[in-house]
Amino acid sequence: MSVLGPCQEIINSIWTDENQEDCKAILVTGSVRGEGVSDITYNLARVLAEIRAAKVCLIDANFKDPTLHKRLKIENQKGFRDILTGGCSLSDAIQKTEVQNFDIIPNGAVEREKSANVEPNKVRAIIDKLKTRYDFVFLDSSSISQDTSPLVLAGQVDGVVLVIRAGKTRYEVVQNSREQLEFVRARIFGVVLNRRKYFIPKFIYRNL
Repeated sequence: MSVLGPCQEIINSIWTDENQEDCKAILVTGSVRGEGVSDITYNLARVLAEIRAAKVCLIDANFKDPTLHKRLKIENQKGFRDILTGGCSLSDAIQKTEVQNFDIIPNGAVEREKSANVEPNKVRAIIDKLKTRYDFVFLDSSSISQDTSPLVLAGQVDGVVLVIRAGKTRYEVVQNSREQLEFVRARIFGVVLNRRKYFIPKFIYRNL
């Protein structure tokens, strides 16, 4: 499937002059594990950097099962987890990729306990700094059912993209995820139905 695939409509929805300033920091999450969140996040970030020539930073904010460093074959000694705990500076954690304008912050310190203390104020401070350096900041997170970190992160970004794996995730589970995101007042940009090649517009999403 093309890298554009199900991501194109979401890219079009955020890549407008009127939206760009308040759609810079975007969290991508799912209801349950295995919905392809990391693939979608990576594709969204890479398309914007490679095809739209945007300056993009991708953060591996999946504290349960970080995988982006493996995919991109980069070191994972310093990352998002370490910035949050004061173990390293923001600049020390940023790594370049082979794609121009596309940087990544891995999760970092995988040898530590997998749970993480995600403090909203620290997350917001990090994102605000990154937004001054990049056109877009994407956060790849664990699923909402795995831990509370996606909901904490959702409250500190400009919007959320929810990934649903076609034929796998039950309606009730998706509905519960939507309600939890709404509870933390997250702005939902849209839904990607993974393993399909189309985007579910907001007017349909509202009726889920």
